[in-house]
Amino acid sequence: MERERWFQYGETDEDAIVTIDEMTQLFLDQGMSYFSQFNDPRMITSISLAEIIARSKKIEDFGAPLDLRLVLLIARTHKFQGNNRDAKEYAQWGLNNIGKATGLIKDFEAIGRGSL
Repeated sequence: MERERWFQYGETDEDAIVTIDEMTQLFLDQGMSYFSQFNDPRMITSISLAEIIARSKKIEDFGAPLDLRLVLLIARTHKFQGNNRDAKEYAQWGLNNIGKATGLIKDFEAIGRGSL
C-alpha cells in the first residue's frame, strides 16, 4: 500500500544516502529555528482545547501535530509541570476523541491515573 511520505528514499543505498543528506540539511536550515519556538513550555500549555477543536490559526502557524498527539503533548507537559487537573482534562478529551488511534489509549489513561 502506497503511503504519503515526506521524502523519496530511492531504490539503492546511494539514493537513501542522498535523501538522508537532504533531511540533515533541512534540519540544519530550518529545524533549530522551528523547535526553538517551544523553548518556553508556556507555548505548549497555553493552547486551549477550544483552539484544538477549532484548529485555530495559532496552532496552524506553528505546524502542530494531529489533534490527539497535540493533546497528548499538552497533557504530558501539564503533568510534568504538576498541573494535574489540566493534565487530566486534556487526557480525558483525548480518550473521548480517540477514534481509530487506539494505540494512544494507554498513554491518555496513564495521565488520567496520575502516572506517565
